[in-house]
Amino acid sequence: MTTNKKEKLLTSATKKSAITTLLFIVSFASFLLANQLWKLQTPDVLRRQLIATGIVAVFFILLAIFSFKKRSTYSFNISILLMQSLIYVAFVSYAIYNQRGMASTAVILYAIPIISIAISRTAVAIFTVSAASIFGYTLATFKYFQDFPSEGYKIELYGQIAFYSFVLLLIAYAMKIVLDYFERRNN
Repeated sequence: MTTNKKEKLLTSATKKSAITTLLFIVSFASFLLANQLWKLQTPDVLRRQLIATGIVAVFFILLAIFSFKKRSTYSFNISILLMQSLIYVAFVSYAIYNQRGMASTAVILYAIPIISIAISRTAVAIFTVSAASIFGYTLATFKYFQDFPSEGYKIELYGQIAFYSFVLLLIAYAMKIVLDYFERRNN
């Protein structure tokens, strides 16, 4: 595949990824509003999460605008994808903290940035985002455990961190396998 064709494909994929991030924010905001209606979380926690969602939405809108720039380079598109992924990781880490740390079911959301950075077709980027996800999860769960030590046991915390770290690395490795397969198939 020629470099020009790869660049066009990456530009197209970056635009689609930008739209997907906006859909994610809309669905997450809807989830928070449903929690508000059913009074599943305290108003203070919901307010903080809605503010964080709004801030992330602004970043994602800016990245979407930049991704639709007429003339973009390969490195520019990679930068957009990397920024999207790291913003996802930070946002998911914040959501995990607000949803009771290691008891949160939001861990699966770390798969989104790992899968979306695979558009870049670089193993380094995939494993970098995976490492950032592991760091974000570890930080969020440790912070929650430190703030609310009666919510679980330390051994449970360490077990959760080890297990989800391994799962996130497996997702990254699976994405690398898929990329290798398509790379060989296209050559």
